Amino acid sequence: LIYVVTGAGGGPLYDAKRAARPADWEPFTARYEGVYSLTCVDVDGPALTVRQISGDGRELDRFVLRR
Repeated sequence: LIYVVTGAGGGPLYDAKRAARPADWEPFTARYEGVYSLTCVDVDGPALTVRQISGDGRELDRFVLRR
């Protein structure tokens, strides 16, 4: 069983500099601080491709799961 949790738009963006413990943030989180994005999931037979796309259309992240 695989769960994908995503959230990068809709409300104010979280400011890592004011986080209670920014040293605990993953490098990916710090890298995309201040960037709205959406999640796109494509299914092609046994392959599921998950992409994170910024508001200006840049692909920020991608992974593929195969069955």
